Amino acid sequence: MREKIIEATFLKFSEKGYSASLSEIAKIVGLRKQSIYNYFPSKDDLFYEMINVQIKNYCENKMNLDEIEGLTTENKLKEVFFSVINYFTNPNTAKFWQWLTLVDSEKLLLKISREILKQYSELLILIEEIFIEGIDNEEFYTEDYKSIFRMYIVILQGTMDSTILNNHFINNDFINDSGEFIENVWESFWNSVKKKN
Repeated sequence: MREKIIEATFLKFSEKGYSASLSEIAKIVGLRKQSIYNYFPSKDDLFYEMINVQIKNYCENKMNLDEIEGLTTENKLKEVFFSVINYFTNPNTAKFWQWLTLVDSEKLLLKISREILKQYSELLILIEEIFIEGIDNEEFYTEDYKSIFRMYIVILQGTMDSTILNNHFINNDFINDSGEFIENVWESFWNSVKKKN
């Protein structure tokens, strides 16, 4: 039942953000509002648990080095790039992350921010290791991995933000073309940093 409550909370949070009521969540899972307190001491605890599940889903969605071992630097970076972007193409996921920035509870927002920073730091370490490997293999036009690493992060973040916003605000024709847009972003990045023969 706990997992069902968390899933219902995700759906309502994606729809209404922090203003989603426990009554609405309880109705989805066939409980009375008071019964939710048998599983979670407070609304903030329930929301924190649901948000943690989503953060973990995000982190599991990104590639780890074992899964991309043996690929070229280009393909490793591309796999990480597309796995992160693809995670945000789900409309409910995009709405969830939009609402997350508007959480009304300062205490909850602080706890969430710490967890996101921790997980994001792990992603940055993974990406940095790939860039260092690419420098060692002389796959980039420069030996200054920090500048191209930063460029990658900025492009990844911008594409991620664009994907989140497009899922919510832009007409369906643009969303349907977003795969081509994302592929073009990737190609532009890689062509600008790869070692020219």
